[in-house]
Amino acid sequence: MRDTNEGDSVHVINIDIQDNHEEATIGALFVYDLCLRFKNVVYDIGHET
Repeated sequence: MRDTNEGDSVHVINIDIQDNHEEATIGALFVYDLCLRFKNVVYDIGHET
């Protein structure tokens, strides 16, 4: 069992996606793109000159 009292801050993003095939596909692509952008920002911050 892990300790849940670490007190780490987290960010929660709520994305409203309608429950149908088209909206799920669009939402998945949006979330994927958003994750890639976050990854690139973190990489850029860690490699500033």
